[in-house]
Amino acid sequence: MSAPLPAFAAAKILIVDDERANVLLLERLLQQAGYRHLASTTDSRTALELYRGVRPDLILLDLMMPHVDGLAVLAQLRAEIPETVFVPVLVLTADVTPDSRRGALAAGAHDFLTKPFEAFEVLLRIGNLLATRRLYLALEEHNRALEDTVRQRPAGEGTGLGLSLCRGIVEEHHGTITVDSEPGRGTTLLIELPVETPPRAAPRPAAASAPSAVRPGKVLLVDDERAVAEALAEAIRRDGHEVEIAGDGAEALGLLAARPYDLIVSDTKMPVLDGESFYRELERRHPALRERIVFLTGDVLSRDKRDFLERTGAPFLTKPCDLDELRRVVGRVMAAPPAP
Repeated sequence: MSAPLPAFAAAKILIVDDERANVLLLERLLQQAGYRHLASTTDSRTALELYRGVRPDLILLDLMMPHVDGLAVLAQLRAEIPETVFVPVLVLTADVTPDSRRGALAAGAHDFLTKPFEAFEVLLRIGNLLATRRLYLALEEHNRALEDTVRQRPAGEGTGLGLSLCRGIVEEHHGTITVDSEPGRGTTLLIELPVETPPRAAPRPAAASAPSAVRPGKVLLVDDERAVAEALAEAIRRDGHEVEIAGDGAEALGLLAARPYDLIVSDTKMPVLDGESFYRELERRHPALRERIVFLTGDVLSRDKRDFLERTGAPFLTKPCDLDELRRVVGRVMAAPPAP
């Protein structure tokens, strides 16, 4: 496994599982992915004390343990962690019953995986939960800065931050915002947004086009989130394809200049050269590959992004994508005859 996103590499992760073998497996998986700040215990009675000492960003928790089971640990954590603080808990358990899942989620767990788990899915779930925690921390920092600004400003003066934020969101979606303000009577905001139907994601192909029937090919995967890219690549390799990873469009163009590929899977939002710019260069330098690309996007609400995807006509999947669906779409595109 390769390193995770730089923003997540410093994350502190606490593992609570009574089976030493499971702890060692998770530690090895996380270390190979680049995570270095790990703490663990096989005695659930020490979980709360360890949490207080480590203050982790994420907790991996088994449910079926002696002494204090996972649900009881969740109750302890729920009492310890303030409601305004988001510390995600990913439950890992061999209990596949719906009652177990519902009980864990109701007790405060944020995600749920059954054992035996697949390594790439664990890393994807961890990455998603850490990304959510990062957003919570950023929001807390923003709120603290806003409170400082409010405390320092003279009475009666506004900051304008809310209106600025609204304007940015509205303009991103090609709408308009007008303000009607009168002293003593308040302010009225009128927001108008165009009504459009979002494009449909790539349809699920019929069973006849299952990836197992497709000749293996060479796939170029372009995504700046390295841990996610490794997980996606591992899923695609399960069908016999060779997969190489590029961190952005510029790196991908360098690889394309050096060797041929049968198909490209590309994120749309990347540094240096994003998906749109990469596609334009692809049209110019490797036009035959225009019909052999699958896009991944986490932003289907942006009108610009929807227009781009519709213009290319390429299949796309929304992130976080279903790995089996990704394999099916890759298989379908791989099976299509090359453009003349």
